[in-house]
Amino acid sequence: MKMNIRLVLNVLFTVILIIGTSSLSFSQVSDPSQINQQPSDPEPQVKMETGNNVVEQVNVIDEMIGSIDWENNIVYAVGDGVRPPNAVSEAQARVRAKRAAIDEGYARLLEMVNQVRVDAESLTRNFVNENRVVRTKVSGFIKNAEIVKMRHFEDGSFQIKMKMSMLGANGLSSAILPVHLENVRKVGIAYEISRENAPSSTPSTSSQPMKKDVPTGVVYSGLIIDARGLNVKPALYPKVLTEKNKVIYDISIAEPNATIEEGLCSYRKSLDAAKSLKRVGPNPLIVKAIGISGKHGADLVISEEDTGKILMAAEKEKILSEAKVAIVVD
Repeated sequence: MKMNIRLVLNVLFTVILIIGTSSLSFSQVSDPSQINQQPSDPEPQVKMETGNNVVEQVNVIDEMIGSIDWENNIVYAVGDGVRPPNAVSEAQARVRAKRAAIDEGYARLLEMVNQVRVDAESLTRNFVNENRVVRTKVSGFIKNAEIVKMRHFEDGSFQIKMKMSMLGANGLSSAILPVHLENVRKVGIAYEISRENAPSSTPSTSSQPMKKDVPTGVVYSGLIIDARGLNVKPALYPKVLTEKNKVIYDISIAEPNATIEEGLCSYRKSLDAAKSLKRVGPNPLIVKAIGISGKHGADLVISEEDTGKILMAAEKEKILSEAKVAIVVD
């Protein structure tokens, strides 16, 4: 009799437990927004490295996954592969660990490339997500990335470092520039149309940048913009703006082939380093930026007085159309 009572109690307890668990499970998924909801990946953190070079380090949860070298226009990524515990031989373990490091390197290189600022408002990720042609080209560049260093550790793990150029025919710029240039031109056309449809008024001469005379006989070979102290962020295609938000320099002004091969500008951390650049020549015009603009802080603002100097210099020598521009950053 005691055994029967104990059996009945055990059965009742099991039934109650099942019903309670089912109710809990139902309540957990009763909100449709929670079904198949996956936690989002941690956002990469980008910060400028200390030192004399313009290099940004990218971390995910305090782990460095790569860097963006803005001086040499190269994106680097690091991949790690550990020795698998179920390998049937030492040779297989070595091959699989090496393959894992390479696969992670490719994945991280894509993540790195997506963090490259295109301009003050957008990242490469925006173009990859929105344009199939850009996505296909970038994928191809990553597959052909060069492995520049490989390390094999005593525990059997591997670490590889790979790189991808941001310039040249096989670089990031060749995939993004045509699409971005078309977008810039469309915005320019829309702006001109809106001006034509606006009520007519007599333009004020004070609203136009004053062209400042440069010394007679002086021809500037390039342009250096000193942007130190402003926390400007490097980008592939920054704009140079007046205080009234008029464009002095952007990708629509520079020759496209020069932009793809040499970049729209060069970044350096010192004035001396900028002066030594071949692209700015032996006698560059040097001006000071007075502010930055854009969501990512990549666009530079120039005073009206220095704007006039730049425009006058550009009339004498093709310093803007031939992209003979350098920017000094912190």
